[in-house]
Amino acid sequence: MGAYQRLVKDLASKFERIPREMNVQADCLAHATSTSMEDMRVGPVELLSSPSILIGLGVMQIDAEEETWMTPIMNYFTKETQPNNPIEAKKLRIKAAWYAIIDDTLFQQFSRKCDKF
Repeated sequence: MGAYQRLVKDLASKFERIPREMNVQADCLAHATSTSMEDMRVGPVELLSSPSILIGLGVMQIDAEEETWMTPIMNYFTKETQPNNPIEAKKLRIKAAWYAIIDDTLFQQFSRKCDKF
């Protein structure tokens, strides 16, 4: 058994290593042998110098004017506006007491210092 192992190591040292990029046909052949006959597709192998699909930069329109749950609170602080309904106005004042605006960003206040001491 040891003689076979030495023979294999000797033969393996004589193999020339070729990078995958340098031998596309052999890479495709190795891939084809590892797939089943149903998955195998026969076709020409072609090396492309550049991608065949150009990917453009996508631009998405952002509508900043869309109203969210923060809009009434932001308007209360910045424009000092309240709902016409007195009950809704009171709810807004209570809710707004837990928030603060810093650099045009709404933050929830988790803890406050006690004003008595």
